[in-house]
Amino acid sequence: MPDYAAIYKTVFANAGYCVHPEDEFRYAYCRDFISTHPIQSIADIGSGRGTLIASILSYRPDIQICSVDINKFHHQQVPHINLDLSSTDGIALLCALRVDLVTCTDVLEHLLESHVAEAIEAIANAAPYAVVTIANHSDILDGVELHLTQQPSQWWRSLLERHFTILDDRS
Repeated sequence: MPDYAAIYKTVFANAGYCVHPEDEFRYAYCRDFISTHPIQSIADIGSGRGTLIASILSYRPDIQICSVDINKFHHQQVPHINLDLSSTDGIALLCALRVDLVTCTDVLEHLLESHVAEAIEAIANAAPYAVVTIANHSDILDGVELHLTQQPSQWWRSLLERHFTILDDRS
């Protein structure tokens, strides 16, 4: 099994990795979803550099956000949980969370295929709503493939539909 903590410590040392503008569609979609649903608390899985957290807090400073990632790679002043979605302890910790919304933007493809279904189930257990996006393409940095699961959109859809109603599919 990959040592995700070591891989992403190295990856996030690259200042250009995971740098995205706040107006990207996935972030705008999250903000729009929050504006139309009774959301007071969020777990942002795979917070990365904290772009989504900053974007949501600029729009809704009253909302409670918890950053969830294998390590804290950002400087946002929100609670953080170190969590590895490929470990039994990480899945148990995620299942124990209770929030109104889980955001998981371009994260699940970083897991081995054998861990994806369990992670999706844990997300569903943590919140009544989830915004999940998948970057379904290769992502190689310094010779390391970061997107370990690259499957057709129907494969992802079938896993997600076990727990969620899909409101938007931009495949």
